[in-house]
Amino acid sequence: MTSRRRFLASAAGALAAALPLPRVRAAADTFLLFTLNVQDFAWPELSAALVSRALDFHEATGIPVDVSLTTTQSDIFWRDFPDLFERLRVSPVACVGYHVRPPVPYHALCDWLDVAGLGAGDQQALVRHYETHGLDLVSGQPTAADGGYAALVERLGYAPPCVGVNCDAPVQAAADTVFGDLGARFAVIHGRAANLGDSRNGLRARPEHVDLKLFEHAGGDPGALIEAAAAQARTARGARAPYVVGVKMHDNDFFAEDSAWLTVYASGHGRVPPWDVSRRSPLLDDAAADAMWRLYEGAVLHAARNATRLPATSCRLL
Repeated sequence: MTSRRRFLASAAGALAAALPLPRVRAAADTFLLFTLNVQDFAWPELSAALVSRALDFHEATGIPVDVSLTTTQSDIFWRDFPDLFERLRVSPVACVGYHVRPPVPYHALCDWLDVAGLGAGDQQALVRHYETHGLDLVSGQPTAADGGYAALVERLGYAPPCVGVNCDAPVQAAADTVFGDLGARFAVIHGRAANLGDSRNGLRARPEHVDLKLFEHAGGDPGALIEAAAAQARTARGARAPYVVGVKMHDNDFFAEDSAWLTVYASGHGRVPPWDVSRRSPLLDDAAADAMWRLYEGAVLHAARNATRLPATSCRLL
C-alpha cells in the first residue's frame, strides 16, 4: 500500500484496541500537552487524512490535543475539507490553535520586508493586515480575501486560545499585541521554562517545561520518552508546578521528508519573493510512515494508560 493510500485508510483496528483504556483525570503536578502543528500545504489530502486519523485516535482514547493551523491550512480545510473543519470545531478533545509560518514577513526566518526596521505602530498595522486577510504563497503578500487569525476566529465561533509566532525581538511585541487584540490568550514560548501564570506582551505563556519533539525519536520507546521528559520538566531551571511536557508533532512528520514551508521557503531556495510553490518534499516510504505513526500512537496510549499520574491537558482546559 502506498503512503498516500495508507493515510487515507481507516484506523479501525487501532481504535478498537484503544477503546478500553481508562479515562480518569485526577490532581497531579505534571501534565502532558499534545500539539499537532498542521502546515503542509503541498500535500493537502495527506494533511487532512492525517488530522482525521489523529482525531479518531484522540477521541477514542479521550486524550486532548491542540491542533494548530496556519492561515493557509485554515483556508484549505475550510474550503476543501469542510467536514473535517467542522469536526475540528466541535470535537470534545480538540482545541484549535494557530501558528505563523513563512512567507509571512514578520516570521523570524522570513523578514523579507525588513519589518524589524519599522516603527511599532507600523509593525502592528502590518501584522493586523496580514492576520485579517488571506496569504499569497508565491508573493508573500496579503490578498483581498478574508483570512489569517481573524478568519479562523469567525469560522470556529471562538478565538483559538494559543498562538505560535516566532518573531525577531523588535517585532514580537507588535505581533503579540495584535493577536491579543484579536482574541488570543496564550503565546507559545520555547527555549526556557514557561510557567503557568507567566506572560509576554499581554499574552499568557502557554505552560511548557520540556518541548518533546516526538518526531525526532522514530523507533524509540514512546513511554520511556515521555517519562524521561516528565522527570526533566520537574527539574528544569526556573520551573514551578504545574509542570508541563509539550508533546509535539507536525502533520508532515507522518508522510513527508520535510515540511512544505521548509521545502519552499528555506533550505537554500531563497528567502525573498517570488517563491516556487510547486516544489514538494518527497514522501516517506511505507516503513518510515508506519514507524512515525506507531511512535505517536504509543505516546497517546501511554498518556491514556497513565491518565491519573500524567494527565493530558490542552489550551482550552488551562
